[in-house]
Amino acid sequence: MSESPFQKAYEFEEKYGIDRLKLCIQNAEKAYKSLAPETIDYCKCIIESVAKQIIADNNIEYDKEWTLAQLTKKSIDCLNCDNQHIRKALTNIIDTYSSVRNQQGIAAHGHIENGTIPTKIDVRIFASTFFHYMEIIFALLDKAEINTNYTNIKFEKIDQIPKYNYANQYIDNHVKVSYEDGSIFINGQEIRPSEILYNFDRLTYDEINKECLDNLNKSTDYFEEIVLEYYKEAFIEENPAVVEDSYYVLIHEPITFKDNLIYAKGSLSWEEIECNENTDLTSKSSCTTWFEVYFSYEFDSSINEFVYSVESFEFEH
Repeated sequence: MSESPFQKAYEFEEKYGIDRLKLCIQNAEKAYKSLAPETIDYCKCIIESVAKQIIADNNIEYDKEWTLAQLTKKSIDCLNCDNQHIRKALTNIIDTYSSVRNQQGIAAHGHIENGTIPTKIDVRIFASTFFHYMEIIFALLDKAEINTNYTNIKFEKIDQIPKYNYANQYIDNHVKVSYEDGSIFINGQEIRPSEILYNFDRLTYDEINKECLDNLNKSTDYFEEIVLEYYKEAFIEENPAVVEDSYYVLIHEPITFKDNLIYAKGSLSWEEIECNENTDLTSKSSCTTWFEVYFSYEFDSSINEFVYSVESFEFEH
């Protein structure tokens, strides 16, 4: 199977993981198969996206007022192309590309109904120009030094470059790594495991996240004990007619979060002894009241568990 003429564009997209660019390349490839006029428009969008990513990698803010030629020049300057003739030629080519696109392209900003639609030969010429442009950009990218302070290149792609792979192995084996209170410290810099998983393994992060919250909602017995322990003495003091050990708490799912606290609704039930004034006989009656409770929480690394305490407790009226 022959290599796609858009291969370099695909390689650039894969290097950075830009979904919008991938869609644009796929549309360009589809249009090019029939030499449709909109091929030129899609190629222009790819050139613009590539140039924007290159300047972003070098901490240069994009100016919406720039023409495509000005944007291209800025990106080529970032690639440290020493040959001024090549830089000028590339800029002029893209300037011409942009002009034709604006005058003739189907999706052109300056398109008018009676404008000349690009012929299949026009499309083939401009597509070929685009392919060569991407080849040159890749040659310059291979030569240019990557600004690791700002680049958005994915780590696995950086690691495929020999000198960075060599340096990465050195870093992996020479930096000081320690673990304390749920955080990893690399050369004194704190990095939370949750942050690492969120950034680099979202699937695993999502699985553990769901597991944690599921376990929270399976812990109602524990929260019921906390509430009962918190309110028991006051409850007995306020209700002397309560039958001893008849009171119990039920937390009603789901347990949620509000104002950075764990929130739950529940019911407190008990039995009371009632005296009949006329007969001096006693009877038991069942009573229930509803409440809202907020729990604060803190992870105790010594027991490797969360410790919860009642922050506020109110009966519903």
